[in-house]
Order: sequence, then C-alpha cells, then structure tokens
Amino acid sequence: MNPSGRSPRAFLRTGAFSALVNLYGFVDEHTFVTKTGDLGVVLAVNGVDDECLDADGRDRVARRFEAALRTLAEDTRLLQYVIKRPRGAERPAPHPDSCVRALFEAHHRFREERRGDVYDINLYWVVIASPDGDAGTTRERARAFTREPLAFIREWFSHDRTVAALGDALTRRHEALHH
Repeated sequence: MNPSGRSPRAFLRTGAFSALVNLYGFVDEHTFVTKTGDLGVVLAVNGVDDECLDADGRDRVARRFEAALRTLAEDTRLLQYVIKRPRGAERPAPHPDSCVRALFEAHHRFREERRGDVYDINLYWVVIASPDGDAGTTRERARAFTREPLAFIREWFSHDRTVAALGDALTRRHEALHH
C-alpha cells in the first residue's frame, strides 16, 4: 500500500505531475518558457466592478478590452485565472480614544459574523506567445535540398545552426511579447 492509502493501480494511473505542468523555466524575471516552446508573462489585473457602472460605462470598458485584445498577435493566447478566497477580518489597531476603539471593535465583530460573505478576488492574465510556424520557409528548404543535398543536410543537422536558430526565434518572440 502506498502512503496515500489508495490502491497501487490507481496510483500508477495518475501519471507524472510534470506531464500536467508545461512550465520549463524562466527567460528573465518576467517571462517564462514552456516545454512546448511558448513564452508567457503573468499579469496581475485590477478588475472593474461592473455593478457600479451604468450601461455606457460597461460599454466603454468592454470596448477598451476589445481594443487591447486586437493588439495581440494571432499566435498569442490570453488566459484568465480568478482566485477567490474568504477574507478574514483583521484585528483593528488599538486606538487611544475609547469611542473610536468601541466603533472599531463593533466593526470587527460585524465583519467576523459575516466572514463567509466577504471575499478577496484576484485576477491574473497569462499572455502566451506560441512559436512561429515555419510554413513560409518550406519551399526555400526544398529548393536548397535539391540544389545541394549534402550541404543542406550538414547545415540542417548542425548543432550550432539549431542553437542559433532557436536563440534567434526566442529573442524575437520575447521582444514581441513584451512590446
């Protein structure tokens, strides 16, 4: 029996956790790279309380969001994560005035009673840029192969060429993502 108390068969069916998490590493302090070669950044977003807006205000916010989405390239995805956590009532700092202290304590008791109804909501957007497709260069590769097959194969399977091409592509996508 394994430590989780489940049968070994169920344990083996679960698979590797790393297969579910595509994160590979970090390019810099703001950008991550995935195992499939995607680059991404995580943005913490302050949401808009749409209940406090009239119809025109909601429309303006929606139009601004649409305009921002149009600036993204076609190979870019936007993921949204919403994290909702119950908010605990913070204990107020002691106040020298007894009337103010009593009000703070009453407010704290009220918040403690309504603890299940008050939440912190955090919004995060993950912008992911996928690797460029090489569809435009396929014809050029075919021509180079038919002209000089041995030189093409030597160049194509060259370690230095592959590393340089991957580095250039990563730099281009990194600049485009941060632009």
